[in-house]
Amino acid sequence: MYALRPLILALGLGIGLTATAGTVIEGHDEVGGAHKIFIDGKKVRIEADDSTYMLVDLEKQSFLGVDPTEKRVVDLSEFYKSDDNIKKVASPLNVRMEKMGAGPKIAGFGTTHYRVSVNGTVCSDEYLSSPAAKLPDMSVFFATIVALSNPVHDEPGQSDAVDQADSVCASAEEQLNNELYAKNGIPLKVVSTKGEIVHEITRIRGKERIAASTFQVPKDYTRMTMQDMEKELNDAMGKIRNAPPAGHPGFADSSSDGAEAAPEKSGQTR
Repeated sequence: MYALRPLILALGLGIGLTATAGTVIEGHDEVGGAHKIFIDGKKVRIEADDSTYMLVDLEKQSFLGVDPTEKRVVDLSEFYKSDDNIKKVASPLNVRMEKMGAGPKIAGFGTTHYRVSVNGTVCSDEYLSSPAAKLPDMSVFFATIVALSNPVHDEPGQSDAVDQADSVCASAEEQLNNELYAKNGIPLKVVSTKGEIVHEITRIRGKERIAASTFQVPKDYTRMTMQDMEKELNDAMGKIRNAPPAGHPGFADSSSDGAEAAPEKSGQTR
């Protein structure tokens, strides 16, 4: 359904340290990547296991991608912010959610097993929980997932990167989020038709004390827009394209260490 991608901020950065009660959700995706989600009011922090994280402010419609290694923050708001004039109008899809019976307890909550199909193509087995959906802050969690799974702009080449079946299933995300999940509960586990776990929530902790600094970017981080990032990537690709080819005098052949074998003289005998 979504794929989502820890860091302790050092003291002395001049950031507020006030702690308030919130919710912490832990889970992992299909490649075993763990993630942790912090929720306090309308503010959300999603941490990936590679130390990067995203800060979401639903009230301000702000979406920031943060890379502590590079000390850089990219404003992704333009990519995710709702805009009816930009969003494409999707064709109606025949989404079916077949109730398969009671599912297992996941993260301590009872679930119901549903099989999801789109236009006759089976997409996934999903385990939804109504009790979990009623917890404090889960409505904010759900709203965040809706926002992140339905970006305004498609990623370049995205439609070419998946096969037709996957594309049909992915195109139903908005309908699943806005209609079926809202009605039947939070998906605590999603399994692909190949039996692989696409996403699973393993723990939900409520009334957690979360420092206000959790939702703030350190002041010494470099801020970039999506246009800045795109220009940086284009410049890097330009340098690669303009690099001299192997064998060119400007290309250093590290395998020879600068020494070339002397050619044998014609007719030379030993």
